[in-house]
Amino acid sequence: MVPGLTDMHVHLREPGQEYKEDILSGAQAAASGGFTSIACMPNTEPVNDCAAVTAMIRARAAQAAVRVYPVGAVSKGSEGHQLAEFGELRAAGAVAVTDDGRPVEHSQLMRRALEYVKGFGGVISEVGASSMVGGNIYGHTRVLTTAVTSAPRALAICTAKVPTPPPAP
Repeated sequence: MVPGLTDMHVHLREPGQEYKEDILSGAQAAASGGFTSIACMPNTEPVNDCAAVTAMIRARAAQAAVRVYPVGAVSKGSEGHQLAEFGELRAAGAVAVTDDGRPVEHSQLMRRALEYVKGFGGVISEVGASSMVGGNIYGHTRVLTTAVTSAPRALAICTAKVPTPPPAP
């Protein structure tokens, strides 16, 4: 017996793709399955990369059958080029950031993202760099090779020595 389960990776598709699933129907399905909380990924239209989208999700989720935790995007549009405003996302209620299904392939951008969230104890959920590896046997090889290639990359990013600029004269 558990007090409740949390699904940390759901695709509610609202806003923009309600014909697939919306916040209330997804929350009801989660409740029917014994979940008391869900974290919804940012792959909506528009992408949850700003406070306004996060606030809309939270407002709609106020009527949901379970607690809904919005997850914002790491990069604007989940395109991997420019960081989203994590601080604003968090202030609006996002519990973490990810470019769900689109790994942040540029190591420098990921490094900046990690430095950004460190300032306020934020969370980044990174999927494996699947487009950087080949092979896919029934979906399993990609997962394995992604984990093998992503873990060393993540460690290298986190442990890289970044030169500090000399003090101003």
